[in-house]
Amino acid sequence: MARMYRYYEFDGFPELKPWEPVVFGRNPQLLASLTEQERTTMRQVGESDNPAFAKYFVEHESPRETVWRVGSEIRRGRLLEVLEFHIFRHKVDGYFLIEANDRVVRELCRRLSLRSPELKVRRREVDLPQARAALSATVSGGYFGGLTVENVSSAAIYGPDVSDSEMWSYLSQHGDLNGLWLRFTYLGSEQGALVTRNGGVMPLTTAQENAALDMVAAVNDLIAPFSSLVEQSMRRRAKG
Repeated sequence: MARMYRYYEFDGFPELKPWEPVVFGRNPQLLASLTEQERTTMRQVGESDNPAFAKYFVEHESPRETVWRVGSEIRRGRLLEVLEFHIFRHKVDGYFLIEANDRVVRELCRRLSLRSPELKVRRREVDLPQARAALSATVSGGYFGGLTVENVSSAAIYGPDVSDSEMWSYLSQHGDLNGLWLRFTYLGSEQGALVTRNGGVMPLTTAQENAALDMVAAVNDLIAPFSSLVEQSMRRRAKG
């Protein structure tokens, strides 16, 4: 299964002993008790299958309002969904690749900051229109959102020279470019990857962890000239 890897940089990321679980939450004094408080448990599980990266395993509780059924009874309420994912830290360059969406990463960072108030987090953003212009020969598709087209809110298009097509121009004028599909060469063969505006990279492959992380590193080099770092806010987003 293809996985999305989101790029982050941390100052003050907690140092963990190998295999020792560490729990992060809103109230550290209550974490050992049986409460409904959301928590995140993280373990440093040694080296990734790719020796360039250290690897962390995360169990992250994320609140969710939902409806479910027990027997014939319909219930509504708040559940804590347990999400399992990995974090990879590049041993030399120090950046982190996180297998989680933006909302979960924001929750994770807030919990880490309660234990480590000095924590600073920077997320990557990619100027996709600029990348498309410079890398047009490698672009195989695009994903557009926020379209001001009747009955259409999003669209994806693919094909040879697609970024120079009239349809691409039309969608660019009526919406936002949120994703680029790029072609690149890995170990002598052509591969593909989706790059998102918020800095995620998803190799379009079922390759194992070792090769997938190598591919992400290759795409990182490709998009570096069009990337910038933005400080991640630790504030909880207002509802509504």
